[in-house]
Amino acid sequence: MATTEFIAAIELGSSKITGVAGKKNSDGSMQVLAYAQEDSSTFIRKGVIFNLDKTAQSLTSIINRLEGELKNSIAKVYVGIGGQSLRTVRNVVSRDPGGRSYHIRRACKRYRR
Repeated sequence: MATTEFIAAIELGSSKITGVAGKKNSDGSMQVLAYAQEDSSTFIRKGVIFNLDKTAQSLTSIINRLEGELKNSIAKVYVGIGGQSLRTVRNVVSRDPGGRSYHIRRACKRYRR
C-alpha cells in the first residue's frame, strides 16, 4: 500500500493526544488500521500548549507508533485542537527534520481576551 493511501489524524486535547490512521473503503466507510494515545495533561491546559518541546515529543511519538503499526510511513496528518483560548487563522508551515518532510496546517492561534 502506498504511503498516500493512508489517512491519519491527530487530536490534541487537554487530557490526551490521540492519533489514528486508516484507509477509506470503496463503500465510503473508514477502516482503522492504527491507533495511539498519550497523556497531555502536563503540557496542554484548556487548549493552550504550555510546553512546546513536550508537545513535539508526544506528536513525534504518536506518529512513530502509528507508522510502526502500519509498517509504512505517513505522508500527511490532519491535526485538530480545541479550547477556550482559540480562534482560527489559516497558516501553512513546512519543516524538514533530518530528511523527512512534515507539513503542518495550523488552523488555530491562541489569543487572550
